[in-house]
Amino acid sequence: MDDAPRVSEALYVGLCHHIGAPTYVTLRRELIGMEEMIQRPIKKYNKGGSAQSGSFREGFRFKSSDRDYMVWTTYGKLISEMSNFDGFCFRTIFMEQSFAPPGYVRLKLLNPPRQLKRDPSVVKHMNHYYLSSEKLSNALYHWVSTSTMFAEKLRPHGPCSNFYIGDIENDYVTCYACQYWPHTAYSWITRCKRKEWPPKNLLNEVISNGCHVIPVGSHLMPDENELEWRLSFFQAELQMVYSFNHTQFLCYGMLKIFLREVLCSSKHESLICSYFLKTVLFWEIQNNPVEEFWCPSNLLFCFWTCFKRLCKCVYDSCCPNFIIPGNNMFRNKVFGAPREALLTQLLGYYEMGVECLKLSPTICSIVAQAHCDESFSEGHVVSLLNMDMTINAELIDNFCPMFTIEDCYLKLKSISSLLQQPLSPFQSLALQFSTSDGLAQTSFLLAKHSANKRNKIWYKLDKKIINMLRLSSSIGHVSQILCLGVYFYNTERYHKVQDILKIFKQTFSRPFILFDDRGLDRIHYLETIGMYSLDKRMRKAWMHLVYFPIFHLTEFHSVSKKGISQIYPLNVSPFVAFHTLNVLCNHGLGNRSQCLQSLTDLQTLLFNDDGRYVALDILDISWHLLGICKHVVGDLLGAIQSFQNSLRPKQFHCLARITVIRMCLVLYDLMK
Repeated sequence: MDDAPRVSEALYVGLCHHIGAPTYVTLRRELIGMEEMIQRPIKKYNKGGSAQSGSFREGFRFKSSDRDYMVWTTYGKLISEMSNFDGFCFRTIFMEQSFAPPGYVRLKLLNPPRQLKRDPSVVKHMNHYYLSSEKLSNALYHWVSTSTMFAEKLRPHGPCSNFYIGDIENDYVTCYACQYWPHTAYSWITRCKRKEWPPKNLLNEVISNGCHVIPVGSHLMPDENELEWRLSFFQAELQMVYSFNHTQFLCYGMLKIFLREVLCSSKHESLICSYFLKTVLFWEIQNNPVEEFWCPSNLLFCFWTCFKRLCKCVYDSCCPNFIIPGNNMFRNKVFGAPREALLTQLLGYYEMGVECLKLSPTICSIVAQAHCDESFSEGHVVSLLNMDMTINAELIDNFCPMFTIEDCYLKLKSISSLLQQPLSPFQSLALQFSTSDGLAQTSFLLAKHSANKRNKIWYKLDKKIINMLRLSSSIGHVSQILCLGVYFYNTERYHKVQDILKIFKQTFSRPFILFDDRGLDRIHYLETIGMYSLDKRMRKAWMHLVYFPIFHLTEFHSVSKKGISQIYPLNVSPFVAFHTLNVLCNHGLGNRSQCLQSLTDLQTLLFNDDGRYVALDILDISWHLLGICKHVVGDLLGAIQSFQNSLRPKQFHCLARITVIRMCLVLYDLMK
């Protein structure tokens, strides 16, 4: 490519459009990080912990990006040296590193269990007790397979349990957390101080977070593979990615795009993974941490430097781990005939030079536009509307339901403590959104426990619930007020429900309401809402799905005990919730004509919508609610047809069993 600096700058701008400008990457990270901070006390109370890792947590939003979750238990204490053993913990696990390959450890129990049957992952070896990586991985797979939500889409993926939620791929892996830095990684600290990357303040923070061990062996010694666990430094690597300047982050994104669109287009796609590319980038940044090198005008050369290191790694059949170089990540993975074919492929791209980037459709389109449009490289302006749409979508993705009152109280207490800390505007918004949802979920759980009470205690609790739901709707998004409508309907206060529905109808009929970008009056939005602060824009114009526990809808009570093995929230389109409440309230008040008109409106919405008002992955609950409405008004044949339609789309809510039970009840009424 001629004129490399100009093309690099144009490519930088194009990648900001495709991957995200610095503002978008920052808000993605801060919103996820805030939700993890809120959930931390809850997980600690439940004697466990979890964290999201992988490209999604790093700030990428590729369509092919999956979500990786690390789940661990605080049952016991993991230590890296015998000097950390205090003898007071009832279960102490020692990371034995002398008999394992570099990057791997054995987990030895220093105080063996009295009954092995209580912990099936414990095995006896050479008169000592160890934790089996294979047995723990199988235990996680068994636990996930018994969950109603994931059973149909589950498959093992190495040490992970892989499944889909909607169209999003998820990887769950169980592990153990260690608050100490392992002895085998001390040399990395010395190297970082000598190379001056990561910087000293970041290095100290990384070391203080310790490490994790994942249940997967090295496969070097098959007889003892069950005893080996791999050291994981995902938190350290995440912090290092967070320290990247935007050119380094976009270079990382270019490597991912090149892997997906060029390297993985051949039959050798399983040999190279994105983790290898991240390791290559870490090595290059540490060898050349000069900020002037990693700049927009040098982006092509940055990519080419990383690509040459990747070629050398494949040529040497050695890709040393960044923190523990003795761990060759290519061992037992990149070797033999497949490695020769991959090397031939990479050398072909090497001979092409940086022109090989044109083999990527994404990068090629950006470069072609740069050659045709002289103004293409004149900066990247972050649109307020696009930013609001991104934040709105991120808040929905990060939603985490609560299942017990204890969890809700801990969530609200955690939010209260976080309010005392200095927060960025994005973190403050995430905290406000979580407060609104936390109040609503607490209200629903309190209402469930007081459902059979009719005394002074219930009336006092009823006032508290109403006040919490009103506060939730006043600080939350536009559709949050429907949760109050659901509660009023469940307590048979139909006139109050109608008042709420009138308010909601007036609100969502405004042209600047942000729910889907199709049909949105962008100019009106910027003129009317753009002058407000971030939190006020959410309260005035943002609309989300309505979340409420399934047990809080009266129509589910008769079949929920028979059809549902666990409690989980319903994710309902606010427009479907609005029409459903309209049908049921008018039926409760005896307004036959208004009831039938609302039923027609709901049916028309589901038949004619193209995904703008009702997302495809929540069609199952939408058709199910239409079936309930038809059953209530007496259209039994129409109810059966709606329930059948509920079984056709992807079962995001796993309502197949409860739908069949509901159909049986309708058939019974039909036979009568």
